[in-house]
Amino acid sequence: MQDDLSVFDTSLANLPKGEWSQKISEIAEEHGYFQALGKRHLAAFVKDKPILLVTFETVQGLRSLSEASHPMGWELFKSHGWSNLSIVSDGETWFRDPQVYTYFDRLVDNGFFDEFEQVVFYGAGSCGYAAAAFSVAAPGATVIAVQPQATLDPRVTEWDDRFVKMRRADFTTRYGYAPDMLDAAEQAYVIYDPYVTLDAAHAAMFTRPNVKKLRIPNMGNALQSEMMKMDVLLPLILTAAHIYTA
Repeated sequence: MQDDLSVFDTSLANLPKGEWSQKISEIAEEHGYFQALGKRHLAAFVKDKPILLVTFETVQGLRSLSEASHPMGWELFKSHGWSNLSIVSDGETWFRDPQVYTYFDRLVDNGFFDEFEQVVFYGAGSCGYAAAAFSVAAPGATVIAVQPQATLDPRVTEWDDRFVKMRRADFTTRYGYAPDMLDAAEQAYVIYDPYVTLDAAHAAMFTRPNVKKLRIPNMGNALQSEMMKMDVLLPLILTAAHIYTA
């Protein structure tokens, strides 16, 4: 464990977005590294044990869900010593950005994921899509995707009218169709409410031998926040990883 972890107890809540990003950069640089990925994405890595949690979040989401406005992976870094790579987007982008693709290509080329005994990818909604899609960069990883979309390519999912503005985005090239990107995963968990029709339709597209679907009926459209309120999300992530590390 790093000697001085007091910075991880510092609240970043209510900081303007520019100052918040600067603080995240400073903390990450002290315990790992920080990298801007164009104008709308960033990567913050903090290193400790050889278990890596790769989290995908939006700036807006993490600042509303975390009292301290910290990436969620920092909780497991502090409490269990997990290393964490936080990939953060400004707004809902589904991380469809060539600079993000190039970043993951570089991680693969540098053998970054090979340094860890266990790798877990996590995300919810658009970030759940990204967790599944980019998990292909780390064969053998565990993936936990809450309410993920499989794709927003209108030729495939024209029935999903929630994200019409994203229909012009490219979901057909690198890291594109999320279910196919799970083929190299050791195990993936797709969590959704079967009574939310569009989420259930996307979940059906993730049917694979290595995908286990966890249905949580009558929880509605905000599963991640509800699971956080119930204090079951982080234990679920820990349990999923310990299946392979015990």
